[in-house]
Amino acid sequence: MDVRRYMTRNPVIVGPNDSIRKARLLMRQGHVRRLPVVEDRRVVGIVTDRDIWERSPATSSEQQDTDGSDLADHLRVMGMMTLRPVTIPVTTSVVEAARRMRESRVGSLLVLEEGALVGILTKSDLIDALLEGYSAAPVNASRS
Repeated sequence: MDVRRYMTRNPVIVGPNDSIRKARLLMRQGHVRRLPVVEDRRVVGIVTDRDIWERSPATSSEQQDTDGSDLADHLRVMGMMTLRPVTIPVTTSVVEAARRMRESRVGSLLVLEEGALVGILTKSDLIDALLEGYSAAPVNASRS
């Protein structure tokens, strides 16, 4: 059983030159905590809500520039993203994906097919796979 059955297809992405405000907005709108960072159709990093929280100035949501814009409008994803995220081919088994996630100490893996991003696999997705293995019906029937 490979990861394509459990991954989130066509994940919400952000570019390295996008603002932190845009990244936060995309996370909130998409109800996600991680955004692959893509430039010229190539994965260059990943940014998480934790990256933004840990690397942003303490009061960035409250600070305003002299023109009235928030600091989050000026901070860029490239300054907060993790370079070289852990990736796996779409044909990777669920067990191997879990092993890679555990060894790498990450909460998600970016799924590639022929070098292009096709999905993201999270710890929650692996739990769904485990639960489905112990039940007769799919856990999350909304997966596409």
